[in-house]
Amino acid sequence: MTTLGYRIVILLLVGLNGLLAWRLMSSHEHAHSRLQSVNDYLSRQSVPAVSVTDRSGRVTSLQELISRKSRSLLIVFSPSDCPPCLEERALWGQVAHRTPVAVYSIGMSPSQSEFWRWETKVPIPVETYLDTTFGLTDSMAFRVTPLKLLVTSTGNVLWADPPRLTAQDQAAFWEDLSNALKIPD
Repeated sequence: MTTLGYRIVILLLVGLNGLLAWRLMSSHEHAHSRLQSVNDYLSRQSVPAVSVTDRSGRVTSLQELISRKSRSLLIVFSPSDCPPCLEERALWGQVAHRTPVAVYSIGMSPSQSEFWRWETKVPIPVETYLDTTFGLTDSMAFRVTPLKLLVTSTGNVLWADPPRLTAQDQAAFWEDLSNALKIPD
């Protein structure tokens, strides 16, 4: 290859690198605006009256769960079509151990047996419940999962957080959560 050929290849590589860097920045800005729009939409809504079922088949109301502590983090997820849920599972357990909030995962699935079979294979590190009616996501008109909702004991949503796919996103989650924990009831 000639010197001119090498220069052309180098210029093409530099240009491609610049294009990729621009795309990553653009994608990050889009993700930030998506985070903000989900939070703006869901904040200050109330958690609906929904019944959920634990592994033993005991039915309880979501209100009963969230009234146990002054604040709870509800993690709403769909096991069958949610790769980010698998990515975030460790993060959910860390929240339970590192913060003063109660953490509950609420699985959305029409089939109890399929859901608990899935959960046995892919354990969730926090207390897990099942919503077979999709009442939580349907009433809030939001189906992105995993959706994290920081709620008060009376059911008011203080903060909403959509999926965090990358390690950088998950690191930013901690800052966002700590700021959300400072929001007055």
